[in-house]
Amino acid sequence: MAWRAPKTTALLVGAATLALASCGTAKSATTTARTASAPGITSTSILLGSDTALSGPSSLGNGSVLGGIKAALAYVNATGGAYGRQISVTTIDNQSQQPVAAAAAASLTSTIGAFGLIGDGPTSAASYLASAASSANTIQLFPTTYAWPGPSSSIFLNPTVEVEAAEIATALAKRYRSPQRVSLFVPPGTPTATAAAVSSKLPSRWRVNLVSFSPAAASDGFGPQALTIAASKTTILVSFAGIFSTASLLASLDASNAHPAVVVTQATLAVEKLRELYSNLTLKASYPSTILRFSPYLPATLLPKPWAAVVAKIAKHLPADESLDYATTTGIVIGMAAVEEIEAAGVNPDRRVVLTTADNAKVDLPSTGGYSRLGGLQGGVLYGNGTPVYVTAGKATTSPPGFKAPPRL
Repeated sequence: MAWRAPKTTALLVGAATLALASCGTAKSATTTARTASAPGITSTSILLGSDTALSGPSSLGNGSVLGGIKAALAYVNATGGAYGRQISVTTIDNQSQQPVAAAAAASLTSTIGAFGLIGDGPTSAASYLASAASSANTIQLFPTTYAWPGPSSSIFLNPTVEVEAAEIATALAKRYRSPQRVSLFVPPGTPTATAAAVSSKLPSRWRVNLVSFSPAAASDGFGPQALTIAASKTTILVSFAGIFSTASLLASLDASNAHPAVVVTQATLAVEKLRELYSNLTLKASYPSTILRFSPYLPATLLPKPWAAVVAKIAKHLPADESLDYATTTGIVIGMAAVEEIEAAGVNPDRRVVLTTADNAKVDLPSTGGYSRLGGLQGGVLYGNGTPVYVTAGKATTSPPGFKAPPRL
């Protein structure tokens, strides 16, 4: 298919196999009969499951992402399906709760019989969900939340914190030439490795301060963490927390009269939504610092022309109450990428082949480099004020990347 990553990366182990598997698209003629090749796959249909938070504190934006996923699949169905198969999604709301997310994963695969999971639970439930997917002997197609690496039976194509942290540091060093004091607001897991990844990409005169947190600490507004950040005289704050936690931290910083010059966030929703949530928490109009975003996906306003065209076509399939914004665009990308992986496994895919395909090759998404389960994030863009900085494999530039036209354009 046209949607292949450049062959310059060492991650393309087995790329020739993928290219052969993917050269027959849904529009191409094939002499192989479609069969019920795996759970959730019949000769005419593919059933996927979405285990995501549509209610509770982690639910912001998830409904829009899911709307984008469904719009992408509706577009694929309208243009011939995946090798003629129509794709549908059954959704269970995990209510932002870890046990519910694990039970939902088991139900979607064992009871309902979905081929795989698309999207995921909230960040705090991601490891639970990965374990449940492994126990159910199923796969995860492009989780919407990056997390700790999942077991081998899950396709965690989104980046680990450490990989994304290194890419953010590269972008910051490109944008800001003078020495800075950087505080990293990170969830539990491997915070020391996160700090090391950032330090390795910054000039030696910059200072990195690590502030770890747990989601449960949000109940006090992250007061102790805010005091630590204020005491370090932070000039750049990088938050790896979700939108609610980031907004809570900003509220506590404001109460301490601490305002880093720049706040970098990779929360799911747009910066405007972050400001809106902050306003709701503090009864104030805005946070005075410059807020930038580091995104592994290009926002709709920065999409290259071929992708902008196909996204506009897919947007016609969005629900009436959804508009084309960052969250829905993210869902569109995830949906199209999932179809790409399924089709690359051949006319009669099974979970093992899809997993192997995803492990051995990189998919060229509309980001600055795409994803691989082996390598995590291969690129992103820092934007929100001034010229965007694009990062690909540790190299930063202000020139946007080029992309081939996506499938079915």
